[in-house]
Amino acid sequence: MHITTLNLLKHLSILVVEDDDIARMMIAQGTKPYCESYYEAKDGLEGLEVFKEHRVDIIVTDIHMPGINGFEMMKEILTLKPSQLFIVMTSFDTDKNLISSIHEGACSFLRKPIEIKELQTALLMTSGRIEQTLKQLRPDITIDSRKEGPFRILCQSGKITNTQGHRYEDRNRRRAICSRY
Repeated sequence: MHITTLNLLKHLSILVVEDDDIARMMIAQGTKPYCESYYEAKDGLEGLEVFKEHRVDIIVTDIHMPGINGFEMMKEILTLKPSQLFIVMTSFDTDKNLISSIHEGACSFLRKPIEIKELQTALLMTSGRIEQTLKQLRPDITIDSRKEGPFRILCQSGKITNTQGHRYEDRNRRRAICSRY
């Protein structure tokens, strides 16, 4: 992934909750240099404590961990911050885990072993949700998302898809409808 694109993460704080030391180290190498703040936890209980202290923007979490698992941690965090964004990763890629992840508020679901580029893309897409939320805070402002932040760059790369797998297009070739938020 292009470094200019990854620089869009520079204002984000990220917490990675993963019980596998090697996986945590690899994720750190691929994400930490691009984030404003980066935190790690070895299990759900530690993840909850780190979140309480730092209130991060995005949490990347494993599901199956000793003690409090990823879903239990997510439920607890959502009671503290209902708008918290999660990216869930697991080696057990069952439909049940996928559906549970969605019900618990996950923005993205990644299968292990994690490809760093896939995680980086998921982080960029999730950062777009933060941007969208910020836009919705001001109902009197009209914003053209094609010209703003990660959404425009990812549209140009063809990397953004909706939940049905359809690609969002860069609408520079035709007039876009500006949305009021």
